[in-house]
Amino acid sequence: MTVFGAADGARPAGFRPEQGVPAPRRPGQQAVSGRIDIRNTMLRAMFCAAAFAVPLSAAAFTGADLDRLCAKTDVKSRASCAAYIEGAADGVYNTIDAIGGTTGPRVGQYFCLPPDIRAQQMTDAVRKYIAENPKLADYNASTAVSLGLGKAFPCRSGN
Repeated sequence: MTVFGAADGARPAGFRPEQGVPAPRRPGQQAVSGRIDIRNTMLRAMFCAAAFAVPLSAAAFTGADLDRLCAKTDVKSRASCAAYIEGAADGVYNTIDAIGGTTGPRVGQYFCLPPDIRAQQMTDAVRKYIAENPKLADYNASTAVSLGLGKAFPCRSGN
């Protein structure tokens, strides 16, 4: 029996007689016994499994989803609802500002929030608008926020 375990004196692939040890293998290179490198195979299997673990449909967050979230009474859901509505309102405002503000050629101010507005007032306005406009339930939630706040807090002609 040799150092490499071959009884017949056969030398493994990559054997370097001058060093007396097999050459290091690269990933994917055949092992001594002819099996594919197990680590490489496991990595490939893991990546394939991860690819199938991703949801196949990444649906948008709709007005109905937002309304369901805002209807919940636990602290986490209420905070998430308020944060979404405030974030969407900021996004609409910043987008309008970035493309020329309210003086741009085709852009008007969608809503004008009072300086002392509370998150609950915004939530109530958006939920009321979704309830009054059932078609809006399938729209993107940020559109529902924009339209709901526009209905509840319209801009005066001087704004």
